[in-house]
Amino acid sequence: MVKPTDEAVGALRQADQSLYNQMALEIWSLLKTTDNSTPGFWNRFMHNRQAGLKQFLDQKSRPADIPEPGTHEPEQSEPSYSEPASAQLDAQGENLPNQH
Repeated sequence: MVKPTDEAVGALRQADQSLYNQMALEIWSLLKTTDNSTPGFWNRFMHNRQAGLKQFLDQKSRPADIPEPGTHEPEQSEPSYSEPASAQLDAQGENLPNQH
């Protein structure tokens, strides 16, 4: 003899599985449509999601008193008085020729 609670649990499990299957189908159709209209969308989305998840896990595992890499700005030193204030530097920190 099957108890009413066992029947209710079985019905809930079946409803849960049906909802899960329906959601999976809706997500698949949405992604398929998006990927057809914008080729490569799904690949880029998954790559960004993976990078975001890795960043989130890195932040979560880092103690709060240690700053994140790239967020701490180095202190600005006083300008050197041996070169003109208008001197421009290239990407390697070398002086560019004056372009007047």
